Amino acid sequence: LLQTRNPSQDKQALWVGYINAESHRLAAVLDDILSVTRIQSGDTQLNVMAVDIQNVVDSTLRDMAAIAPERVVVVDIADDIGSINGDAEKLKQVLLNLVGNAIKYSPNGKPVEVRVQIDPASKGLTIDVTDHGVGIADRDRSKLFTSFSRVRTVQTESIRGTGLGLYICKKLVEAMGGNIWVDSILGEGSKFSFTLPFELPAELAQAA
Repeated sequence: LLQTRNPSQDKQALWVGYINAESHRLAAVLDDILSVTRIQSGDTQLNVMAVDIQNVVDSTLRDMAAIAPERVVVVDIADDIGSINGDAEKLKQVLLNLVGNAIKYSPNGKPVEVRVQIDPASKGLTIDVTDHGVGIADRDRSKLFTSFSRVRTVQTESIRGTGLGLYICKKLVEAMGGNIWVDSILGEGSKFSFTLPFELPAELAQAA
């Protein structure tokens, strides 16, 4: 349309916005498919290094701001958290999926919250991503982290997605020695949480 018509500047800006949004969506779909292919072939490689949690969170939010600049994300990172021994890119991939989902399934104007804290029980850290959206029914939670699974309700029917994001999150978190789960109240919102050790377990470090 840009090539064959002579639209006004306002229409050009609108159409370029559509192109930009769809390009991001297509890139995300391709990334998800490639990630699943690597996971299912056993080819998930970890690039282990000292990971600064604050830097990863900041980088994630900058990427999300480019896609959804109107949304508010509130961050709370404990003062005593510095770095962990892990894979920065895979941690960012998990956060992008979780924060992206929280934004998609939350009504406009409601903030998304990211909290990072020390977890004494696991001797690592816990990261929570909380939304105030549609919530998830008890019957749907068991299939959330399986491939190509999406919760279908009247409120979510129009929301696009591959049904791969949470499956990828689960596999990546487990590859980094952590666990992931969800707490949710239907109609009030959801909190997705995952743990990561400060030091990658020896068997995972060797595999990496």
